[in-house]
Amino acid sequence: MRELLTSLPAAVAYLAGPDLTIEFANDAYRQLAGDRNVAGLPLRQALPELAGQGGFELLSRIMETGQTARGSETGVWVQRHGGRAEHLFVDFVYQPVHEADGTVAGILLYAADVTAHVQDRHRLEALTRELAETQERYRTLFETMPQGVVHYDANGSIIGVNPAASQLLGMDLTAVTSWPVIPHGQAVREDGSPFPLEDLPVRVALRTGEIVADVVTGVTHGQTGELRWLRVTAIPDARDEQGRPRRAYAIFTDLTEQRRTEAALQESTTLLGRLREANVLGVAASTEQGI
Repeated sequence: MRELLTSLPAAVAYLAGPDLTIEFANDAYRQLAGDRNVAGLPLRQALPELAGQGGFELLSRIMETGQTARGSETGVWVQRHGGRAEHLFVDFVYQPVHEADGTVAGILLYAADVTAHVQDRHRLEALTRELAETQERYRTLFETMPQGVVHYDANGSIIGVNPAASQLLGMDLTAVTSWPVIPHGQAVREDGSPFPLEDLPVRVALRTGEIVADVVTGVTHGQTGELRWLRVTAIPDARDEQGRPRRAYAIFTDLTEQRRTEAALQESTTLLGRLREANVLGVAASTEQGI
């Protein structure tokens, strides 16, 4: 039995008598105890740092009641070489050993160091919280940014849209589940020619895997019917094993007011040029309401 307990990877020790003298401790237990030679010592002398951590009280209770005690991922501070204290987590079983008359002769200790497992789980939990916070920040940014954003899957389905996209296009995109978001024939190039659906930036990005930036297109607004000018950038996202994009973002900015301003400026410039050529001395502008 001693040879078997010695070879176990888990920490095993036997505490004998009322002083809980460590009559036996295998290598794993000595390592757990900070690589100290604890055999033959009373537990309070071998591991004095357990005082105040509840360990001695629990063992005394087992000696009195004869009942087994178990613990899972129990935190304990253990003294290492050089006086350094280390916080460990252990799973343990304290099994009383009874005499023929029923009294408790000693306690068999089993302990497994699960510190790495607990720390890994804590890190995972922290990362999960951080990811949730990051997703919430991006969700807020996604929903409040002035640029319209439509997130496409490679198969043509729409993963998500932000409110700005619905406003800029004049349609409820939450009810749209597949592309194209812009109906056929409602998109034109800057020269007024039709914009083929296969040439839309998001389709090109998904087809080529490259970013397609700053493409200007005119789109008929779904509510007012006016032609609105958008600058569109498509960004591929999440590639598969062959390097092909699984998804893509279409991000568009409204250029309509800018184009109107540019057109008005061009018209004013043209008019002023004609006036200079005609050597006009004064100009009056009139409407039906007057000058």
